[in-house]
Amino acid sequence: MSDRNGQATALNIFTPIRPGEEEALHAFLAALPRGAGSPLARSTRTHFARWVIIDRLPTECIKKPDRLRRNQLLFTSSFDGDKRTYLEDLMDVLTEQIPEIWGRCEGCPAGPAELVGWLLDHSVKSSFFVAAYNQSTVHDVRNALAAREQTLAFALRAQDMDAEQRLRAFREAFA
Repeated sequence: MSDRNGQATALNIFTPIRPGEEEALHAFLAALPRGAGSPLARSTRTHFARWVIIDRLPTECIKKPDRLRRNQLLFTSSFDGDKRTYLEDLMDVLTEQIPEIWGRCEGCPAGPAELVGWLLDHSVKSSFFVAAYNQSTVHDVRNALAAREQTLAFALRAQDMDAEQRLRAFREAFA
């Protein structure tokens, strides 16, 4: 399988959490804003991204499950471009959050350049990756969503207009 689907790329990074840091990391991640307020939303290349603390392996289909020696932090993302430059850009976007997130992981380097290499060293290939909009960039998707919002707002405003008013209002709104 591939980490690419159209122009979108997948990234999966597993980093071991230092013993004793799990609760603080969990609390920090839980307190991060969601949606448009998320620090990840400041990235102009991120379609989707999240952090998950892996404290055990699934056991439903495994007769003898493997045990984790320590909890792992999974960062997974779908984004535009290549992995290295994406992570470099992300380091700029997440400057304040990095010490509270990856800084709680074993072996995390201090400098952003070293951090990018360290994260790439901890990345694993996807076994299956499908991008929701495999030919559309984040910019394309955001523009489409903005056009949708503009169209819906117009439709609500224009409900009670006669045809001439509606045409004039349409031309003003979408000129």
